[in-house]
Amino acid sequence: MLWTGNGYHICQPVSGPVLEEYETFYEFRKYVDKDLTNMFIQFAEEYFTDILLTIYTIRL
Repeated sequence: MLWTGNGYHICQPVSGPVLEEYETFYEFRKYVDKDLTNMFIQFAEEYFTDILLTIYTIRL
């Protein structure tokens, strides 16, 4: 996460772990219609955006 003066920005790595390749996540695959890695990235984006907006609003 970067603070650039105009807000926070999340930098997403080009390469990273693929959750489907880990045995820990095998059982979750049957509950989703998309791949887990993309779902996690989308969740993280929404989660951190909401938190940062809440913190920013509280400071105002």
